[in-house]
Amino acid sequence: MKALKSLPRISPLTCFLLLGSVFELLYLLLCSLFPFNATNPISSPSSMDWFWIIAPSQPLVFKTGVSSLKFSDPGIHFMLLSLIIIALSIIYLYTVGYAFHISNNKSITSRWLLLPVIGATTFGLTLMILPAFFNDEANSYIFKSLALLSHLINCVLIWAILTNVAPARRVGGTILYAWNPLALIELAGNGHNEGFLICFLLLTILLVIQQKGRWYDFWAMIFLGCAMSMNFITLLFAPMIICFCVLRKTKHSTNLQRSDGERNTNINFLPPATSKGNYIQLLWGFTWRAIVALTTMSAIYLPFWHRRSTYLSFTSFFDMQYFLHSPLSVLVIPVQWLNRLLFLSLYLSTALSSDYLQAVPAANMAVQASAMFIFILLYFYILSKVRSIDTFLTGLCLTSLGFLILLSAQFWPWFILWVLWIIALRRFDELTLSVLLLSCTALLTYPFLYIDNLPIAIYQPILIFGIPLIYLITRLKRSNERMTFFYDRRSETAKN
Repeated sequence: MKALKSLPRISPLTCFLLLGSVFELLYLLLCSLFPFNATNPISSPSSMDWFWIIAPSQPLVFKTGVSSLKFSDPGIHFMLLSLIIIALSIIYLYTVGYAFHISNNKSITSRWLLLPVIGATTFGLTLMILPAFFNDEANSYIFKSLALLSHLINCVLIWAILTNVAPARRVGGTILYAWNPLALIELAGNGHNEGFLICFLLLTILLVIQQKGRWYDFWAMIFLGCAMSMNFITLLFAPMIICFCVLRKTKHSTNLQRSDGERNTNINFLPPATSKGNYIQLLWGFTWRAIVALTTMSAIYLPFWHRRSTYLSFTSFFDMQYFLHSPLSVLVIPVQWLNRLLFLSLYLSTALSSDYLQAVPAANMAVQASAMFIFILLYFYILSKVRSIDTFLTGLCLTSLGFLILLSAQFWPWFILWVLWIIALRRFDELTLSVLLLSCTALLTYPFLYIDNLPIAIYQPILIFGIPLIYLITRLKRSNERMTFFYDRRSETAKN
């Protein structure tokens, strides 16, 4: 942030317009170089109807028909794609830093909301014409348009939430989400439905922080149930959200102003009295909210329940036997090597082949069991730390990252959307910047598809997750921060 103070004295609006122009140019280049038959993506209608979109990539191909379009040297193509993603990441990180710098040094009005919304709309419309994409959800531009619309609605909701809890962070937090390349590519470009999931979660948070009675909490649980019906990752968020909703009452007003211009979000929400009646009240508050959320989820699922086939689809969602671009796949490698070495030393007979093959599933099971045990301990520790809005959002962030690193057997870039909306609401610190780096490195998964069939592909997660983790550990050591939990220490000393 200190380097931003030496910027040329131009108006913030002019600076954002220049940065937005660079973004638009890079997205146009991305549209012209997005992979075609090199990795078997699904053809977009734009490549059929508007052939001029892929005109810049013609020097890289050797066939003229759209249906038979192939690159003469896929390696060069994916290298150029990597360079564009890296350039997008650098400009994006600079823009976010500048946005938070402006927020701290300029009076922010509601008209500033137009900046992230107009920018996201422009970039999103550009990415809607991607000639190819990597999922089968965006069968037409209708679903991609709805995904972009959900993204814009989320920008408004993030602005509204920050207006209540941290007005000084409204511009920075909203641009962090609205202009994020991964969010724009996955929603407007690839048409994923995570935008609607985020929308329901943001509506839940917005109603909870209003603190206007049980009806607000009731509708918050309705929206939470809708989110739970869309993606099972919300089942991990739900207990934390309900606990925060129950424990948020305090004798102190949350509208007290802090010296930095933000709301006093570090007040301890735990009731001061510890009588039996208070525990019963807390238990009842948690129970009826959980019932409302689960009932809503069940009501949405009921029309689509087809007994055995639906059950099998649910259980296949939790299949952890097949690793793909996951950090667990890297952890499994040394365990597999040790198991094979053990089997080789114990069995030197004709039955070696059958026993030797058991080393791989044994290694997978050992790693999965250990990772699940660590995640459960981490989850309950995080749940016990929910006291204020800061620790609540930090807990949601760490839960998402813990799931991606310790439990998820497969990883794709759009999984980062599960945590991106959370850091848009958090204070800007080492953890926030680490997730931003992860959202940038995750996009390198697409260029790396070129080497997916090579043995070196197993080490892709080291680059994708390694850079953000190395940055986080280094920054925490330099600032002497506590490694166990990322939360504001002022919440520990707050008195009721």
